[in-house]
Amino acid sequence: MKICKIGIFGFTNTGKSTLFNCLTKKKSSIESFENNTTRDYISSEVKYQNDYQYVFFDTPGLTYSKNQFFSKKELDNYLENIFSKVDVFIFLVDASREVYFEEELFWKRLIKQKKPLFLIINKIDIKDNFKLSYYKFKFNECVEISASNNRNIHEIFQKLKKYATLEDLNTIKNTISFGLFGKINSGKSTFLNNFLSEKRSFTSSNPKTTINPLYAEYVFKDYLFKIWDTPGIIKKSKIDSKIDYVTSLLSEKLLKNIDFILYFVAFPELICKEDKKFLYKLEDLAIPKILIINKYDLKDTNFSEKNFLITLKKSYPNLFFYKIIFWTSFFSKDEQITKVKTLKDNLSDLLISLKKEVNKEINPEALKDFFLYIGKNNFLTKKTKNKLKILFVCQKKNSNKIIINIRINDKKLLTKNYQKFLKKKFIASFDLKNLPVLLNFFENKI
Repeated sequence: MKICKIGIFGFTNTGKSTLFNCLTKKKSSIESFENNTTRDYISSEVKYQNDYQYVFFDTPGLTYSKNQFFSKKELDNYLENIFSKVDVFIFLVDASREVYFEEELFWKRLIKQKKPLFLIINKIDIKDNFKLSYYKFKFNECVEISASNNRNIHEIFQKLKKYATLEDLNTIKNTISFGLFGKINSGKSTFLNNFLSEKRSFTSSNPKTTINPLYAEYVFKDYLFKIWDTPGIIKKSKIDSKIDYVTSLLSEKLLKNIDFILYFVAFPELICKEDKKFLYKLEDLAIPKILIINKYDLKDTNFSEKNFLITLKKSYPNLFFYKIIFWTSFFSKDEQITKVKTLKDNLSDLLISLKKEVNKEINPEALKDFFLYIGKNNFLTKKTKNKLKILFVCQKKNSNKIIINIRINDKKLLTKNYQKFLKKKFIASFDLKNLPVLLNFFENKI
């Protein structure tokens, strides 16, 4: 497989996120007319013609004035980090206006990196455009496009082929994915930066700094770990913009594609109403979760870990966490390196062992006998005239939970309490305590 990593650069509102979504055929990057909608780089892999794999990086928009989120030094360091990760630069410009002086300065900065440069001229569908004024730039390739109309996008893929290099992608076969979830300002992005030992995500004390789910990866013991840092959970009544709405949707979508969840709560508030609601939702979806008690340095002097764990179990008896970790990101430099490495190794080992556990296969005959017993001994109340019949049952192989598909005669007979009862009895019968179990019911009337 030939690989090419491509960074998309450009000033705000030139259409970088629209182009990124066109190239990846995903709605991974939020598009908006607001400046600085993209605040961290977002990456996505695309396979092309079976022999090529492109990794596109959408980067924060450059600005002509002072950036409201990042200092010049922060942005420079951030860009240098992205420069080192990619093989090819795409510089996107807006044909609807003249060349800006700042664009010429940034172009010179890209040339100094001595990597292939693509000039992509966007919005060429506008009648009176200034596309010819951009041809004074020195470039390796040039493509005129309209990202909003998906025009000439295929030319970019074609021209990238000669810059791809051969790499072996079969060295790592096992993957584990996990997401960082939690309320706004619970410290997820700071944790991610410390965990990876790099400035992957912009952090600030301002709420909603992270608005796009961010992807990162690392290798540990022949496993490829894929991490997603998600925007903070927003209460529905507090969603006050299109960006907030799309942010919530992207985070919800991620729940279907990850193996485990690291859920963050922070001192001094700890678990609040929004946390409780979201955690019970995860319980219903049977997604394995680890609780991170963050900002431990802000704990009260009278705080007791033992008492907290007892109270947590009493207050939320139906919530289960595979592990509860007390954490703070504020250490001395020497201490931080040691502490982060220990946490990373221990957490990675834990996720590997959990991955093996949740792949447990149940004996098909034992599974069939259990549900035959359930079918013969109808546990529904006598008020129910019709009897619930279990017609077919099988285990669905899944990477992060034990899923049992059950076909029944009438879903109306299946109350929520009865589903909970069945799940509890099933877990006890097959000794699956503390493992994520999901019973899926399908109706097949006879």
